[in-house]
Amino acid sequence: MSYPPLGKCCVCNVEGPQVRNILLLNKRHPDPVPPVGCWGCPSCGLPTEGVIAVLCNDCVKPDRATEFVCSGAPSENKRLPVAGLAEFRHDMTDMTAHAVLLVLDRKAKFVATPRPQKSEKKEPL
Repeated sequence: MSYPPLGKCCVCNVEGPQVRNILLLNKRHPDPVPPVGCWGCPSCGLPTEGVIAVLCNDCVKPDRATEFVCSGAPSENKRLPVAGLAEFRHDMTDMTAHAVLLVLDRKAKFVATPRPQKSEKKEPL
C-alpha cells in the first residue's frame, strides 16, 4: 500500500514513507482559511478548523508529546507550535452518526467514519 507524502513528523522531523499517521487534535487553527491541513465534523456542524499533526510510526507512543502541528498541507512542511492554540472541542457522546472531514491538501478531502465501539455483553449470573 502506498501512502500520500505527509511531510516531516511533527515530533521528530523525520521525513519519508514511515510518516503515515494523522492525529486530530482538540486545538483550533489560528487561520483556517482555506481549511487545508484541518479537520471538522459535518455531521454536527463543527467547522473545519481543528489542527492535525502527522507522526512517523516510531513517534506514535503515549509518551511522545506533539509540540508542533501542521499549518496548511502536511506535505508543505509548515508547522506551528501547539502551545497557545485555543481549544477546539468535538462532542463525541454519540459517534455512531458522525463522520470527520479531513482536508490534507487542496485537492484531496477524506471522510473518516469512526469505528463503532464494541459493547461488552455480560452473561447473567
